[in-house]
Amino acid sequence: MSVSSYAILWAGLVAVLLTLTRRRWTSVSCVGAYVVSYLVMDYVGLVFLGCGYEFETRETPYVPEESLKLAILIASLGITFFLVGIRLTETLFGAPRIYSNHCILPVAADSPLGMRKRLVGGLALIYALIFLFLARHDLPAIFRFVLSADAYGLYQYRLDTVSQNLTLLVTVTYNLLPFAALCGIIIFWRQRSLSTWVFVPTFFLACLGKVILVHKEPLTVFVIQCCIVWFLLRANQGQNDDDVKFHRASTLVRGAAAVFVTFAIMTLLMWKTHELDYFVASPIEEIKMSAKLVLERVFGRVSNGYIYIADMVPDRYPHYGFHNSLMWARAMGGEFVPINKEIFLDTHSNMWAGSISSDSLINYYGGFGMWGLIGFSTLQGMFLAGIDLWISRRPATLGWLVVLVFMMSFCFYLTETTLFGALMGFGGISFFIHAILINPLHPQQEEPFVLDSIGDDSPWARAA
Repeated sequence: MSVSSYAILWAGLVAVLLTLTRRRWTSVSCVGAYVVSYLVMDYVGLVFLGCGYEFETRETPYVPEESLKLAILIASLGITFFLVGIRLTETLFGAPRIYSNHCILPVAADSPLGMRKRLVGGLALIYALIFLFLARHDLPAIFRFVLSADAYGLYQYRLDTVSQNLTLLVTVTYNLLPFAALCGIIIFWRQRSLSTWVFVPTFFLACLGKVILVHKEPLTVFVIQCCIVWFLLRANQGQNDDDVKFHRASTLVRGAAAVFVTFAIMTLLMWKTHELDYFVASPIEEIKMSAKLVLERVFGRVSNGYIYIADMVPDRYPHYGFHNSLMWARAMGGEFVPINKEIFLDTHSNMWAGSISSDSLINYYGGFGMWGLIGFSTLQGMFLAGIDLWISRRPATLGWLVVLVFMMSFCFYLTETTLFGALMGFGGISFFIHAILINPLHPQQEEPFVLDSIGDDSPWARAA
């Protein structure tokens, strides 16, 4: 069977499975965020490569057909057993209510805050001061570039200077400050007083922290998080049933508009920072090529990692377990295996630095083989469904809405890094700890989630 036929066959089987389980992954949930991100960031690009498409702005790996087929098989089995894990969680512990209808809105605009406001204010102040201390040498130059609208100069400055204090700076700007800032801005939105105005500059500091980092992705993710919160609150603030129900057509229109605006912003950033590494005749052609670069980065960034690891592990590199995670290797006393860098340097002999991108599923195969892929993909599905179940049983407060949105971003990062990388580096554990800190687990006079959906005769609507 040809590679293209093999890719189409597996894509069709995965599409059938996704259709049968659509109420789970089309929900506003951790499972929904992961599956949609996985399809866009990992799977679609891999299927395109299997069908013979070659990226114009990114490298297309040239490997034996059997390696490409194996990569497609790994990606397909990974998402299949991930969905099996979700079903196991539902069988053992019950289905999260947020899966009962994909148009469900967990909270309304008039829901209780449910947050410890003083603690949120204290955390926001502490994280803002830490950020200002870490970025104290960079802020004057950054403001100078911003005021002069010199996007390329800002980009080059970040490349040259962001490596200093990078680990702590990334931890604060990726996870801690944005979480506290978004909680604070919701408190300010609901209770505008002198004491809550402190959250406004904290929110702008969180945005500024995203700009300081080299990558555009953190700022984009934070903007999307804010949009999701605003979107859900605005959509469910009606006074009667007809106003509260959220129709599918409106969902599609607003979702498409949000995707288009995000894509336009990314294209503009790509164009203004002059990341095209070849000459293009006119600004119009530059914009077109920047748009193609954005699309191919989204669809092709991680798919190459699948192909390289499927081709080289275990033939040239042995299975490495979890030792591609530095923290795991240090905790277990083993040797750290920077497999992404090693494979990149092995396949790019003319370059001295770089790394491929790989997600959690392909690293299960790289670490433990096919049986490891099946087992850990199933456990990952159970884990994310368990998070949804845990959050759906919490009170219907705005604080838990923020927790859900940030846990969704943690699930997004599972599609481009390892499980331990997402837990430790991209906020999985810190979001969980902050959820416990700022949200009382058993507040008084607050009801569990009451879900308004299309079709109030659904079993979970009746259960609520």
